[in-house]
Amino acid sequence: MIRETDDGPLIRLARLGITSLGAADLVAIVRAASADDVQDEREFAREWLRTHRLGQLRTMSPADMKELAGLEGHEATRALALLELGRRAGAAAHGEFTQYEKADDVFRHMGFLREARQEQFWVVFLNAKNGVLAYKEIHRGTVNMSVVGPREVFGEAYRLGAVAIVAVHNHPSGDPTPSPEDIEITHKLAEIGELLEVALLDHVIIGHHRSVSLKAMGVL
Repeated sequence: MIRETDDGPLIRLARLGITSLGAADLVAIVRAASADDVQDEREFAREWLRTHRLGQLRTMSPADMKELAGLEGHEATRALALLELGRRAGAAAHGEFTQYEKADDVFRHMGFLREARQEQFWVVFLNAKNGVLAYKEIHRGTVNMSVVGPREVFGEAYRLGAVAIVAVHNHPSGDPTPSPEDIEITHKLAEIGELLEVALLDHVIIGHHRSVSLKAMGVL
C-alpha cells in the first residue's frame, strides 16, 4: 500500500478544496475503498482517462459504474444520482430553459446530449410566445422516420397545448452534420406540423462541441 505524499489528492483536498483536484485525482478517490488506497488507484485513473472522454460521466450506466468504481446495486444507483445532480446543477447555471429564441438556446440547455452513447430524439414544446412548455424524449436509438412517428410528437403537442415545436437529437459520433435521414425527418415533421397547425421552428442536431440548425442550413 502506498501512503499519500504531502502533495497527494487528499492532502490537497483538505488544504485547497475539491476544485484543486485533477480528473485523475477525482477518479482515484471514487475508486478507493479507503483513504489509504487513493494513491494506489491513481495509475488506473490515468489509464481510464486515456481511453474515456470525461464527458462520458454524464451518461454512465450501472455497468459503467461497476467498471469505474466497483459499485453495484443501490450504491451504483446512488453514485449515478449524484452525477445527475451535478449535471443538473451545472445546467442550472444557465438558468431554467423557459424561452426559446435561437438554436444556441437548445445547445446550451440540452448539452447533456453531447456525450450520450445512443441517439436520442427530443422535442421542445412551445407556446405562442416561444415559451418552453416542456422538453421530452420521444425516441432512443437509431433515428429515422419509421421510429420517430408523428403520433408521439404531435400527440404530446396537443396534450400540452403547444403551437410550435423544436426537434432535437444528438449524433454520438460527435459530428452534428445532418444525414439524409435527418433531412427527411425534418421535412416530414414540417409537413405534418403545417397540416396540424403546430409549426416546426427548427431541428437542432447536437455534437460534442457544436450543434447544427437545419433551419439555418435552409432545410426549413
